Amino acid sequence: MARNVNVNDIVFVPRDRVTTQIDTPHSLVKATVAAKANRTLTLNCPYDIGAQNVPSSAVHKDVGVCVIRVGDYQTENNLLNPLTKSIVHFLRILLPDDQLFTQYVRTPQEFYHVIATYGGAFTHFVLIGHASAAGLHFAFGVHEPAAALRANLPQYTQQPHNFVSLCCHSGERVFAHHFSASASCNHLLAPFGALHGAVASQFTQTFFAYHFLEGRTFTVAFNRSREGIPGGARFRHWQNGSLQ
Repeated sequence: MARNVNVNDIVFVPRDRVTTQIDTPHSLVKATVAAKANRTLTLNCPYDIGAQNVPSSAVHKDVGVCVIRVGDYQTENNLLNPLTKSIVHFLRILLPDDQLFTQYVRTPQEFYHVIATYGGAFTHFVLIGHASAAGLHFAFGVHEPAAALRANLPQYTQQPHNFVSLCCHSGERVFAHHFSASASCNHLLAPFGALHGAVASQFTQTFFAYHFLEGRTFTVAFNRSREGIPGGARFRHWQNGSLQ
């Protein structure tokens, strides 16, 4: 959520925190910080909502989600592509078009290129593909070890991002420790063991509904989404190389 927010900053606040209107275009409202007192912000909101007081923990300073599908040819048509579309269509209901981007890659070079090109514009990345405890899988049997991801990611973006990985086994210690310890990773949500595509879709949608629609912190949104869906307990939350 928002850090170092000052008066006159432009921020994003969940609609439900400032109004009961249902005709605003998206789940987040862009507002201006009019005053700040301890952990409470006074926001000037559009759509005739006016001034509203909200906790700073509910406010996002920047919001943007980049969905990256890491293809392998074998499972794209019956798993990876439908899973990607289900998540992207849901996020399109929550976010304006300029705060959501989807990219399809099949090689480590393409993956790093997307991170380098769009890392400055997005706060959250959703990774859809396959992994083992040791690393991320790409097409033609290419594997990028978790230790290589940890070393390489900061070369392409130094801004810390929040990652939701829907790649099987990427929440296990060998992978998650290295990935979340990267300077480019703020939070990592990832599955422990194998993961069904339907559970992956439901978990991700539930997480972002709590995070963006209700304005819950990253950790609270994770805990609620983990508890509320079948198989949700398979997900783990990692930060700074440690299981949270």
